[in-house]
Amino acid sequence: MSIPDSTTVLIVGAGPTGLAAALSLIHHGFHDFVVVDAVRYGENTSRAIVVHPATLEALDTIGCGDNIISHGTKATRFEIGTRSSGLTSPNFAYLKRYTHHPYTVLIPQNLTEHVLGMKLASFGVSVHRPLKVVGMKRNTENTQLTDVHV
Repeated sequence: MSIPDSTTVLIVGAGPTGLAAALSLIHHGFHDFVVVDAVRYGENTSRAIVVHPATLEALDTIGCGDNIISHGTKATRFEIGTRSSGLTSPNFAYLKRYTHHPYTVLIPQNLTEHVLGMKLASFGVSVHRPLKVVGMKRNTENTQLTDVHV
């Protein structure tokens, strides 16, 4: 798969944020973008495990909220603390009057990436891998353009 010579938007990183950004562009009818990621294979690690109510609402707008929920575990309350003492116990049920999602969803980041990546692939969009952006500079012939070096 070759990368296009030019694009209007370059999304660097195919983690949850980059994939959600690409899906949001599609949702708004914009298709002139490219997604690159430095790692050869995605969905290979988890650096996060909780999706919060506001994020679920944002994911609903791009058609991914329900799928994330179905792959995770809803938690209306959980304990945060050390081995010897509790620090806090947030109760998300209090959010019922503010959101359709009065809970968090426990789901590893690699599974979140999988769900978002499959949705992006359903639109025919691929992540270009492994491509690492190593530099950017203003184009010398057209200052409205930026040259990106991968």
